[in-house]
Amino acid sequence: GREEGIEQGREEGREEGREEGIERGLLESIREVLELRFGAAAATSLAARLEVAGGGVQRLRRLRREAIQASDPAAFQRLLEAAD
Repeated sequence: GREEGIEQGREEGREEGREEGIERGLLESIREVLELRFGAAAATSLAARLEVAGGGVQRLRRLRREAIQASDPAAFQRLLEAAD
């Protein structure tokens, strides 16, 4: 019983670590897209707001697509606020 509990705890920790790593990668990817499209200053501002908002892997994947398609930084900002 105890060993099963320990192993279950380890597996849950590994899963949380994987999820956190995926989120970090997505945040970095979004920041890069924003920087390439709108410049460093806009990317820094928007990425800071994005990190505070969080929201999980699915939300970040959706926002990455939105960053690629947004017409300008203000449009992405509105999408980001709507997603909160």
